[in-house]
Amino acid sequence: MLNVLQEGSDNTSDIVQGGAGNGVGTTGSAGVIQLSDDNTATIRQAGGLQDAFVEQKGGDFNTAAINQGANSATDHTAAIRQDGGANTADILQRGFNQRATITQIGDDNSGSGTFAFGAQIIQGDSLGRDNEATITQLSDGNRALVNQQGRTLAANVTQGGNGGNTSTVIQNGNGGAVLLNADVLQNGADNTSLVNQGGSDQTASVDQLGEENLSQILQTGSGHTASVTQNSDLNQSQINQAGTGHTASVTQGF
Repeated sequence: MLNVLQEGSDNTSDIVQGGAGNGVGTTGSAGVIQLSDDNTATIRQAGGLQDAFVEQKGGDFNTAAINQGANSATDHTAAIRQDGGANTADILQRGFNQRATITQIGDDNSGSGTFAFGAQIIQGDSLGRDNEATITQLSDGNRALVNQQGRTLAANVTQGGNGGNTSTVIQNGNGGAVLLNADVLQNGADNTSLVNQGGSDQTASVDQLGEENLSQILQTGSGHTASVTQNSDLNQSQINQAGTGHTASVTQGF
């Protein structure tokens, strides 16, 4: 199944498929939709039962790239929706049964500094499976990276407010990361969040509702829970959990 719909002007779509059972669209919707100008979409699929979807409308100069699968890849799904302008998004999937979604509604959510893209999801190697990642950017000038290497990992990043937020979620471990969960909400402006999870059975939650806040959560070992809420401006928080079964909660501002 391959569907491409292009309107506007100077749009580019590049699709390469290999393996068996690959699809870019479905019978009910196009795999690539480009309705404005100067947008670029690239989908490259190899391996097993892949699926991919790119939608670029309502804004110009967006770039979306999806690269799925390896020799042992099966059952991947990727979706990128860009309804603003000058956004960049990338999804790279390996392993088994991965799910990834990027939604960019604002403008200028693009790469800068250590961020190669405005939104990027990297999932799994040959040992990765059953991972889910979502990045939603509702305002302007945000940057987010989710890197998942392991099994049964879940990450959700939502960036709104006045924009300029950066979020990094890394989920891995030397022995294979299992059952890691990270949820990041940045609804202020110019906030920075880092969640780095290894080991197993970890949960991390970050809510940044003010401006220019910094949060870092580092988890190794197993069975930890960490929660950070920053309601005002210019706060800094760092949680470092090792060993087994720790709980930490930080609230800054009211």
